[in-house]
Amino acid sequence: MARARPSSDRRLLELFLDMLAAERGAAANTLVAYRRDLDDFTAHLRATRRSVATARGDDVRAYLASLAARGFSAASVARRLSAIRQLYRFLYAEGHRSDDPTAARCRPCARG
Repeated sequence: MARARPSSDRRLLELFLDMLAAERGAAANTLVAYRRDLDDFTAHLRATRRSVATARGDDVRAYLASLAARGFSAASVARRLSAIRQLYRFLYAEGHRSDDPTAARCRPCARG
């Protein structure tokens, strides 16, 4: 018997999609596209024994690399990255995560 999707991932995605609909007035087609893209991302995370709540920057980068390997266009990869970034910004802002794995990391300046 197959295991069901972890309820925490489903709940976090539903909170995000609800916010898009209620606060940003996202159209039905937009919500369908976000759900499809984020469901694919969570499936990738599950395959690597991660979840939306435990993913790291390396997990996001590995997912993006897998999209390229699957033949996705640069525009499609960019769209999915945008959805993932928005999800993690929302989760961070709402206190569901203590970090944002998609946030740019500040690197120390190289001194010559």
